[in-house]
Amino acid sequence: MPYDLEKMNSVKSLEKILLVIDDVQDKSEISGLSSTVYLRHDRFLDNVPKGDYKSIISTLLEWKILKDYKEVRYQFAEGSDHGDSIIEEVWEEYVVNIDQNKFDEFYNKLTNRIKELKGERMEDYYYNFDPVKAILYINSKEIKVQKFSDQHHLLRIIFEDKEGLFKDWLFSEIAEKYDHADKTLPDKKFYNAVRQLNQKITIETHLANFFITKNQSFHINSEYINKP
Repeated sequence: MPYDLEKMNSVKSLEKILLVIDDVQDKSEISGLSSTVYLRHDRFLDNVPKGDYKSIISTLLEWKILKDYKEVRYQFAEGSDHGDSIIEEVWEEYVVNIDQNKFDEFYNKLTNRIKELKGERMEDYYYNFDPVKAILYINSKEIKVQKFSDQHHLLRIIFEDKEGLFKDWLFSEIAEKYDHADKTLPDKKFYNAVRQLNQKITIETHLANFFITKNQSFHINSEYINKP
């Protein structure tokens, strides 16, 4: 069943979900945009009892934010060579995987829903690109790119056009500004650059799909454009 945060009105319940999500992210073993998380069956947090913690994990699995649930059971035995009784310890945990794109998209919607219910202003977004340092700034985060790479040139081109920054950019337009002499640069060259940038931005900022791509163009996601 897909999640519908608009129907959830309890700030306390939403903040519990946020605490569990932060905890899951902290414990994840990140590999690209996929993460594996190992959690004890009796895990709890200061403000989230173990029953609530497991219930929230089950809800996140139902909502497809987490996936591939698997239970693991370890058994340890301790004793001696002198006939002493053996002490057994059983340690149970479960493993889940994170689809980082879905996870980060949900994280942003969750935090915005909490702010909405509290009557707080939604986050304003600040972004800029420094072509000398090859750093994309999004709020307080820094996303570094390789200097003079396709990602570097693409960001340089769109951020040089302050009035057109938020427009729909044709890949052919990027290619022309990239190299006026070469008319054969393929769209895929810059499509891949945008895809790689999206991956970096997601990992560093939790902002999923910062750029929206089409077959021949891309633009900054309207969710991350400040409203007047």
